[in-house]
Amino acid sequence: MTEKNRNLHEVAAFHESGHIVMAYLKGYRCNYVELSEEDPGNGVSMMDYGADLELADAIINSKVSARIFNELPKKDRERGRGTAQTLVEIFLAGSCAETIHQHKRIYKRKVEIDFSLSDIQGVDRIDYFLTLLSIESPENHIQDLVGQTFQFLLRDEIWQAVDELSNRVLANPELKLRQREIESVLKKHRYFSAVIEQVSA
Repeated sequence: MTEKNRNLHEVAAFHESGHIVMAYLKGYRCNYVELSEEDPGNGVSMMDYGADLELADAIINSKVSARIFNELPKKDRERGRGTAQTLVEIFLAGSCAETIHQHKRIYKRKVEIDFSLSDIQGVDRIDYFLTLLSIESPENHIQDLVGQTFQFLLRDEIWQAVDELSNRVLANPELKLRQREIESVLKKHRYFSAVIEQVSA
């Protein structure tokens, strides 16, 4: 593996680990994470939204068809706004973690976050969903969520989990971790042990 590709895989590992850690903190799981050998710098985290699977799918795909959401049971539709915000935070966490890693957690000035296209598209789809609910987001709402997500990931107990998960993915010859391996890493961190028990129940 060339030094360039190694560096690109490292960036992708931290990006995907940010998504994963935030997903677990929100009560979801990850089926697997895999870095692309054909396209270094990219990866995929296949999330498991559990009982929120249909709702999450309806929110993310509302730009394609609002009918999916409208056909959900009323109790699910009523949770739409809160779930939408949770999904935004998960999308934002990837690029936030990538930026924190690249800057070595040292900030002497305002940091510009370069969001990946897939993350921007995800947030845009969710923002569109909120307009269907006739919900007008406050000015700078997304910027505020970015700041909150960024600062949250900087916390030692959170960042340690992101860092170890990233390194475990990179250490695997397949550049891949399955759910059992992901949760094995997270359970080592006291902050996440209760979280893993809860989502596994």
